[in-house]
Amino acid sequence: MWAEYLKDTNTSRPNVRSLVKLLGWLTKKQDPDGVDLHFFISANEKTKCKESSALVELLRATDFGGTSSPSTSLKPFLEDYRDSILAYKKDLGKKGFKFFSKKKPRRLSVYVLTDGVWESPDKSDMADGEYLDHTIITLVEALVAVDFERDQIGIHFISFGNHEFGQKRLKHLDRLNKTNKLAL
Repeated sequence: MWAEYLKDTNTSRPNVRSLVKLLGWLTKKQDPDGVDLHFFISANEKTKCKESSALVELLRATDFGGTSSPSTSLKPFLEDYRDSILAYKKDLGKKGFKFFSKKKPRRLSVYVLTDGVWESPDKSDMADGEYLDHTIITLVEALVAVDFERDQIGIHFISFGNHEFGQKRLKHLDRLNKTNKLAL
């Protein structure tokens, strides 16, 4: 499964469309189910898409007004994936697991196209990733607990714009591994 999460700004929309088309074209070959496209600020989504042009069309049709927060879409998505890893680990310990096992969760790549400027309900003046930190850390801890390879999941923050606050937030998230001494 491949997923693209997108928070767009009007100033970078042509570049975003080009990148979505390119990512859609590249990633659809990696997953026979197709590419998923979700937004931080819209309920619109496209799942299991096999044509990159359909992703671009959804992008054009989406209204980007409103509050932008990964806590409404990306955070629950990553938590569900973490839970599937933990459920897999739980089944590993059961007797007869090899006969009745759940399938190992599929590898996942998430591309977050963003300027890093998200509304934060409780820490709006802070530039860290606040509400994504814990989610990403517990996801990595689950991967380590099950002894999955580090390429089981990739979360890629692709920056658009040059907003100082947003850049600081994305750098903070990019350094979570080092600052928290994660074992992965």
